[in-house]
Amino acid sequence: MTTRVRSGIGGGGLGEGALAPEPCNPALGLALQWIMSLRIAAGYVVAAQRLALLKRRWIECGLAYGVVVFFVMNYVV
Repeated sequence: MTTRVRSGIGGGGLGEGALAPEPCNPALGLALQWIMSLRIAAGYVVAAQRLALLKRRWIECGLAYGVVVFFVMNYVV
C-alpha cells in the first residue's frame, strides 16, 4: 500500500491536512485500517456466537459477510 493511500485513510481523522507530507499521517492511516479490520472481524465473531447458522455454515456465511463488508466499505464509507 502506498504512502498516499495510507494518508488518505488517515484523512478521516485529520481532514484536509491528511495529505501533507508528514511522517505520522501514513502511520495513522495504517493503524486506522488495522483497527477497522479487527472491528469488522470481531463483529462476525460476536454474531457467530449468537447465531448458530454462522457457526454451522461458516464458509458460506463468511464469504457473504465479506461481500457485504466490501460493498459497504467501497460505496457507503
